[in-house]
Amino acid sequence: MSYTIRPSADMEIKKAPTIALAGPTGSGKTESSLRIARGYVGPQGKFCVIDTEEKRALYKKARYQPWDWMDFQPPFSPENYRKAIEAAKGY
Repeated sequence: MSYTIRPSADMEIKKAPTIALAGPTGSGKTESSLRIARGYVGPQGKFCVIDTEEKRALYKKARYQPWDWMDFQPPFSPENYRKAIEAAKGY
């Protein structure tokens, strides 16, 4: 088997990474998510927060602007999550 080493600058990425954050209330999941998103898209890049916690993400809006926000309410079914993600992808 042979391996090829290439400069990373020459490589294209066709999809965003999938990242899951888990932890108890107050452990920093929202803050960490916003920091990761801002770092991934850059200082003026576009991202959307799908907020499931009664507008908690909006308390951090000044720190990570610009970003878009979606109020996601129960029922928190897999199908509704899929619909919310699809809506965010198309905005």
